[in-house]
Amino acid sequence: MDSSPSLQGNTESSPTTSPPVDPQEFNFTAAMMCVVIFLALFGNGLVIAAFHRFHQLRTVTNYFVVSLAVADILVASLSMPSWMYIQLSHLSKIPQQKLLAKVLYYSWQYVDILCSTASIVSLCVISVDRHLAINSPLTYHSRMTPKRARTAIALAWLFAFVCASLSIVTVEQNFNPTAGQVYACFISIAAFFIPFFILIVMYSKIGCVAVRQVRQICAANSGIQHGIQREHNMTFRNELRITKMLGIVIGAFVLCWGPFFSIVLLYAVCRQNCPNDHGWVAISKWLHYANSTFNPLIYMLFTPTFRNAFRRLLVRGFCCLKLPHGGSRFNLNIWKKGSVEPSEYFSARTFQETTEVQPRKTEDGFNEKNSNVELEKTRQLTDSTNT
Repeated sequence: MDSSPSLQGNTESSPTTSPPVDPQEFNFTAAMMCVVIFLALFGNGLVIAAFHRFHQLRTVTNYFVVSLAVADILVASLSMPSWMYIQLSHLSKIPQQKLLAKVLYYSWQYVDILCSTASIVSLCVISVDRHLAINSPLTYHSRMTPKRARTAIALAWLFAFVCASLSIVTVEQNFNPTAGQVYACFISIAAFFIPFFILIVMYSKIGCVAVRQVRQICAANSGIQHGIQREHNMTFRNELRITKMLGIVIGAFVLCWGPFFSIVLLYAVCRQNCPNDHGWVAISKWLHYANSTFNPLIYMLFTPTFRNAFRRLLVRGFCCLKLPHGGSRFNLNIWKKGSVEPSEYFSARTFQETTEVQPRKTEDGFNEKNSNVELEKTRQLTDSTNT
């Protein structure tokens, strides 16, 4: 994504331009960008392939995950190579009167804003979907149908299209210098600060419900003979895992996008008076492009179904490992006896398969009769690791 003052026609103060690089720096930058592009294409390609191959992954929530993967693939296949070419060939320093340079530069800017905004909005849509599933579990499936999910995805991409289209008004801002500043502030608020606020609110509520439900699960499946201290330790470990998962999701978003949008706002406010530090600008671009690589890693780390689907696809692709059970069917769900993993805890299918044990009645009166609603709510919790 690019909404910097490079659109102002003054390339000397642009955060997207860079001084001449020596051959070693050129080779290093090109090699590292190729690695990032490969990892992003490979990881997000696995997400789409797993969704297509395994029926267990064809859930409404994973529709949004696939939309996010598509946006990240477009970032890796279109935005990253174009940015690398522009930086290494100094295309942004070519006078704007040259038609070819102008078309190539602004075409990259449009695609970059479109794909990056779609990726960010997809993250927000996933968080809202998980919030609805957890707080309204009894009505979630009737309200969030596949048709409505596709409509939500279309609206997310429409919003990204509008944000990218508005960048066109800055093309001729030599005649209207204020347009670039206004657009930089708009895109920062619409594509970062508002999504960041939504992520914080949604995942905070998810975390609170998750911690409460972990305690109820531990109480239902733990007898008095286990001891109060052992139950307390298990509950604490499960709460810690959930906190880590949510922290990584939000932390990755802030780490990857925060520096870039901070620089965008800085250049929008101070314009030509800003320090011309191309190093920090390049780092901020690398970070926000790297977010397209981190997203599939989060699925693999915290979602057993995606993790095992990836393993299955890689085994088939390389044909170097023996398939489990020697059969064509593969169970993507894993449950470790005696533990409640956050990813398993957030999987409705897994929870349903592993809570067939009759819950014991505890001192607080928790039993099957008065816990139907809570158990139904817990079944919805496990889908949230698909974020």
